[in-house]
Amino acid sequence: MKAVLLLNGHGLPMAQVQDRPFIQHVIEQLVERGVREISLLYGQPHEAAARYLGDGTRWGIRVEAIPVLGQGAAADLERACASCPSGLVLLGNAGRLAHLPTAPGQAGPWSTLYFDEEDGVGGWSGWALLEAQVLPGFGAATASGSGWREAARASGVSARKVFLEFPTLSCASPKEILAANRRALTGEFPGLFCNGREREAGIRVARGARIPASATLRSPCYIGEDAWIGDKCTIGPYAVIAAGAVIEQRSRVAGSVIGPKTFLGPELEITDSLVERNHVHNVRLDVDFVVEESHIVSAI
Repeated sequence: MKAVLLLNGHGLPMAQVQDRPFIQHVIEQLVERGVREISLLYGQPHEAAARYLGDGTRWGIRVEAIPVLGQGAAADLERACASCPSGLVLLGNAGRLAHLPTAPGQAGPWSTLYFDEEDGVGGWSGWALLEAQVLPGFGAATASGSGWREAARASGVSARKVFLEFPTLSCASPKEILAANRRALTGEFPGLFCNGREREAGIRVARGARIPASATLRSPCYIGEDAWIGDKCTIGPYAVIAAGAVIEQRSRVAGSVIGPKTFLGPELEITDSLVERNHVHNVRLDVDFVVEESHIVSAI
């Protein structure tokens, strides 16, 4: 089965969700559902994500990265679909992680739009199973900002609605990344891959992590591979410490994600924030800033 993914706008596909980037979770979910070929149409802000995926060899699939100048122009989508056999192709917004049916291509010979359902109100998840000949028009319309109804009408799509069991995760903003990590940590979005073992309920620790006896881990939290936690630190709840990060003594991290190879100095209190090297975004205050003092926050 083939998937065509659109990665445009200003999302954060390389942001950490537990032990790996958001975009990697998207790819791994597709592989689990039988996808063996992916065309990724990406804008200039997401070159790093395209490079990270490479040609897909590490997952045993083929990934073709196609740079686009606009917001997923129909011509680029037609190119992505050129090698598609007649039949259904999975179209997805790579900035949204959907818990799709186990084998979406085997649900029947119908185009399908997948919807979230929250409090009885469903919104389109950004994912659809479409006939190859209508996918370029529908995809181009939605990528340029049209709603799914207008896109379906303009491209002649006649599709059934399927409501997903779990609402999609998003990388659209730091706030959404923190929300995605919360749901991953609590198991509210099942089936995500994550290295490490569960030391106790809700506390997962990857290999090589150094955690002294004086540190306090509060569930749920995740400590990544080769991370270093200082004496008398408090980690959690809802904290993710990525691989190779160093948290100095007596610091507290809660409701936050500390990125790979990021250094936090001693006696800091980090809450409701994304910290990537010396770049900090506090979601509660909606403040984004760079820390110049390397002894406080920096790259390793």
